[in-house]
Amino acid sequence: MKLRNNLRIIVRRKEVQNILAIFYNIIPAIKLVYARPIDIFTNNKYLFDNKYALEIGGPTPLFQRKNKKFPIYAELLNLDNCNFNEANFWSSLKEGELIKFDNKNSGKQIIADASELIKIEDSSYDILLNSHVIEHIANPIKALYDWKRVIKDNGILVMVVPHKDGTYDHKRRLTKLDHLIEDYKTMVSEDDTTHFQEVLELHDLIVDTSVKDFDEHYTRTTDNSNRRIVHHHVFDTLLVVKLIDFVGFKILDVGLLEPYNIIIVAQKVEENLVNNESFLNTNSRLYRNSIFATDRILG
Repeated sequence: MKLRNNLRIIVRRKEVQNILAIFYNIIPAIKLVYARPIDIFTNNKYLFDNKYALEIGGPTPLFQRKNKKFPIYAELLNLDNCNFNEANFWSSLKEGELIKFDNKNSGKQIIADASELIKIEDSSYDILLNSHVIEHIANPIKALYDWKRVIKDNGILVMVVPHKDGTYDHKRRLTKLDHLIEDYKTMVSEDDTTHFQEVLELHDLIVDTSVKDFDEHYTRTTDNSNRRIVHHHVFDTLLVVKLIDFVGFKILDVGLLEPYNIIIVAQKVEENLVNNESFLNTNSRLYRNSIFATDRILG
């Protein structure tokens, strides 16, 4: 009898999880119907017009015309895409395959590790895009330096990073910039497993609708060298700003978008032109009026 009651409790909990998961997915979809481009897009739209771009880890729903919030694909002249292998969790694209995003922009598929774009020459692209990529990289500073290398002088970096408050990482401790710097100095590689135990223990399976149970979560975490699904590090807005500043980009704008997006538009300029103090100031409106509680605590 006790075993039967325990099983009933487990089933009921799973039913509640499924209901929560449905609402977690439906609410953002409903909001898109009434969506308009967000300020960080409209304010910087001129930067994207008829430019040659490279995306790391695409395609990205947020960048499509139908999303409306940040439809950058529609503005670009050409878009190449880079993934770490031909068959991954998000897409299946072969090396050299011609691709078309948003029924407008055509380009080629590149297979290369995000932190080592050895196939791409210096200063090749006007814009480099990435969305929810940097958290999957064990050595993000190394990756950002290489991304900076392939961007033309005065070119643009558009980076979207998940804020811990709105994701399944919300139980985990925020990563510190010193930790990321240390990873860079010690040349941490992409097979690093340092954070796996924390991910297994604190990953919120209710929020993560892409995984059905702990067994699947365990399998894909321990097989990360092939899947690249693990979030090595946990970000808030200030950490992303500090990271971009450390690598030497000039931050042009920062936007926050529910349920979990930090959006950065930055520029590759000469070192003496980099001044990001207004974005590093935790008493600024960016933090005081943030949609994320962790940011507001800083301000």
